Amino acid sequence: MTRSADPLDDVVIGAALLAGGANVIMQLGAPGVGHGVLESRVDSGNLFHHPWKRTRTTFTYLAVATMGTEEDRRRFRHAVDRVHAQVHSDESSPVTYDAFDPELQLWVAACLYKGFEDLSLMFFGEPDEETAEAFRGGWFHTGDLGVLDEQGYLTVVDRKKDMIKTGGENVASLEVEEALHRLDGVAEVAVFGIPHPRWIEAVTAVVVPKDGTGLTAEQVHAHAREVLAGYKRPKYVVLADGLPKNPSGKILKKDLRRTHADLAASG
Repeated sequence: MTRSADPLDDVVIGAALLAGGANVIMQLGAPGVGHGVLESRVDSGNLFHHPWKRTRTTFTYLAVATMGTEEDRRRFRHAVDRVHAQVHSDESSPVTYDAFDPELQLWVAACLYKGFEDLSLMFFGEPDEETAEAFRGGWFHTGDLGVLDEQGYLTVVDRKKDMIKTGGENVASLEVEEALHRLDGVAEVAVFGIPHPRWIEAVTAVVVPKDGTGLTAEQVHAHAREVLAGYKRPKYVVLADGLPKNPSGKILKKDLRRTHADLAASG
């Protein structure tokens, strides 16, 4: 590998490493977190045996949370939960703590948020209007909608801006996408709402078929009739060669809404 001659690269790498370490120190400021790390039974994550690993774990959290798929997050959560199950206080601990304590998890999340905000300001300066709105009031408003169950587990339902309002009902685009993904021959799918003169918004699906399957729009409609309630079924199905995405692979539904906004008008 050829090392870059640009001194800025060293600055960026150094700042990133220092930021990760500083963020770990901030997290340890909460007694439950600090003693949890000090008394950890998990040798592979012991801060004193593997000081850089905790910084790496912090970066991994951020990467999976911001750029990973739902399946990536599920797998990562499963792996982390297996380790966190071993992190809890006992009768000899000076403070009571548990890695699954929502307050401790919120503290770590707040530290990560603050670190992200500081790095963003350092490298990119003051945010534009849209980004500033997302960070208003010292909180990062992701726009995610979720349901909190009796055990305290949060299940993400959809993005607020992707929720489809049709015929007086709210339809989660994520639920429809997951249902359509179960149809053989579907490689990718994006579901969104477009303006409709009667229903306010019409559920619309752009589907990328798997190569060589010969998938048709009618097959998608037929599958939807079997697995979805009537108001959740796509009124329009469009087959496409691909979906518009940003550099991190996120589907740009805003572009899809604009491209297909006139479907209802055309019949």
